[in-house]
Amino acid sequence: MNRPKDIVGLDFETYFDQKYSLRSPKMSTSEYVRDERFKMQCVGIRTNRQRKARWYTGYNAIKALKSFDWKNTALLCHNTAFDGLILSHHYGIVPAYYYDTLSMARALHSNHIGAGLDEVAKYYGYAGKVKVDALKATKGIRDLPEELMIPLGDYCADDVTDMWNIFRDMGEHYPQDELDLIHYTINAFCNPVLDVDVPRASKELVRATKESRKLILRTTKLVGTAGLAPRDKYDATIKALRSREIFASSLRQQGIEPPTKISKDTGEETYAFAKSDLDFQALFKHPDKNIRTLCEAKSEASSSISITRATRLIQRVDDGNKLPIMLNYCRAHTFRWSGGDKLNPQNFPARGKNGNELRRSIIAPRGQKIVVVDSGQIEARVIAWLAGQDDLLDVFRASDKGKGPDPYVLLASDIYNRTITKKDKEERFVGKVGVLGLGFQMGAPRYQEKLEAGVMEPPVIIDMALARKTVSTYRAKNKHIANYWDFLQRMIQFMHHGKGEREAGVLNFHADGVDVPNGLTLLYPDIRRKPSERWPGSHEYSYQNGRQRGKLYGGLFSENITQCVARIIVGEQMLKIADRYRVVMMSHDEVVYLAPDKQAERAYNFGIKCLTTPPTWGTDIPLSAEGGWDDFYSK
Repeated sequence: MNRPKDIVGLDFETYFDQKYSLRSPKMSTSEYVRDERFKMQCVGIRTNRQRKARWYTGYNAIKALKSFDWKNTALLCHNTAFDGLILSHHYGIVPAYYYDTLSMARALHSNHIGAGLDEVAKYYGYAGKVKVDALKATKGIRDLPEELMIPLGDYCADDVTDMWNIFRDMGEHYPQDELDLIHYTINAFCNPVLDVDVPRASKELVRATKESRKLILRTTKLVGTAGLAPRDKYDATIKALRSREIFASSLRQQGIEPPTKISKDTGEETYAFAKSDLDFQALFKHPDKNIRTLCEAKSEASSSISITRATRLIQRVDDGNKLPIMLNYCRAHTFRWSGGDKLNPQNFPARGKNGNELRRSIIAPRGQKIVVVDSGQIEARVIAWLAGQDDLLDVFRASDKGKGPDPYVLLASDIYNRTITKKDKEERFVGKVGVLGLGFQMGAPRYQEKLEAGVMEPPVIIDMALARKTVSTYRAKNKHIANYWDFLQRMIQFMHHGKGEREAGVLNFHADGVDVPNGLTLLYPDIRRKPSERWPGSHEYSYQNGRQRGKLYGGLFSENITQCVARIIVGEQMLKIADRYRVVMMSHDEVVYLAPDKQAERAYNFGIKCLTTPPTWGTDIPLSAEGGWDDFYSK
């Protein structure tokens, strides 16, 4: 992609108070920028042709912003999603290209210093936010007097100077393809084109609200609010379910001791009521219906996902606005995108009763189709390629060509000691979860939970004996993958010692992390070890993962590396698609883009070709893809 030579770096300072602020847990970036209370206080600007940043306010700010040839100019900010949306929404300005030092810092530094402007500036030897008191002094004041505006403007200009400094330092060797991925990510948010089918989303909102209310009210007697008047029962039940103590007491009344965990924040014991807590998940499968109902209602009361998503979809397109899609580049440790703006289409359900109604509520502009292409089993293929499990790769190749059974039925056949076909849906699903999940050293209990959770298909219940047999069968059939976990465990020890480098295929291991094919480093700073409590005579390893320490062992290391390499592959493929078509979002291993109605089939075939073409650094990776196109987001 051609990048403009001219770059404008800027930073907006805006009016905010405690209730109207991005710091509010209820306010998203797009809501803040588009709110009627929004006001620009000043803007700091510095171009790549200037040595000093200047700040402007009022009419002079608008005049300065309009003075650039934005069709041939790039925008540079720290958190460009925020400043870029201000430009497009309030001033109708869409630059030719987006740079973002926040995104770059996430990839380079977020695991050990964070990605904030102050942190990154200080890391590179600059002063950082030395004038922050000027910002604090303006909080809650909409119309600033001159004695407050001048120091705020100086603070703003100082931020722009720091931003330019770290951009030059970080950008010196930053991979060019990754810069393009940042641009397309920011463009989807700051220059939105998608619409929302409001009647459809509203219908889903009504349905979800009725189902939620029905579920909550089923627990009224169980949480002790049965004596209330009908109009008060719902609110009282919601309040009771949200109370950790009342909910814990309700479980005890049903004969269940509430699950607990050690809080990462306080280090003290607390109730384990989060959806990610395995002991809490287990209660959703409890044989007692009252226990299951209580837990389902607890989760619904804590976060009514369908209601929240439908409501936010509708709100995002108020007053004729287009739907901004915010995805955070490299927010995950493995460089994958995460959702933002309090709305994450990556996690919109695609299956189940009414499961895809929210997806279908996202619609293409008139005269265009939404094309979706999805990379098939890419992580299972990548781990086999990294580990040298060539026979599994051959199975994928033959299956892709229709010349052999898929790996799911082959694994299932070995598990059940008989020939399994696609007609044996439950048995094949057991093999499917095995192929897709057991490549990262998953044990039998966790495998059993995956099947019962029904993440990919309807739940399947198996006993522990069959779960153990499945795990042992997978490892026996895929010895190179199992050996790869041991190899990576040795690499963890090597990285801990902190001496030298060691290459392994497309990877390069050293004390700071692993160099990967896109030119970035998968970071594992400050690796430490301690004697293992579970396995006497061995050691456990951990690394600094943001503000907390994360465990590290061969299987988890293989999952991290595989996810990272798969993301790099899909990222490169997305750039090829973006050369021809407007990419509007990406969802894990899925690329979503627009094409004119008459070109939809051609655009789809081109996307399939892109996603089945292996990278130049891994030409022997067999890749597969599927997808489709429609007036709405579906597949």
